[in-house]
Amino acid sequence: MADEKSRNRRRISIDGAGIERRRTAVQTIVDQVPPPRTDRGAVPGPVPGVSRDERDQVREG
Repeated sequence: MADEKSRNRRRISIDGAGIERRRTAVQTIVDQVPPPRTDRGAVPGPVPGVSRDERDQVREG
């Protein structure tokens, strides 16, 4: 069963634009700031409309 699933899975090539898409996706994840935890342990989502520069200024200041 597992072999059949792996055979039917779509193959992703890692050449040309594929590498750039992966790099961009990884960089996007790396650039995200982990949200602070609240007292109750819930993690708030990202704040819409805040640019990376504005976020970095808040972190520095």
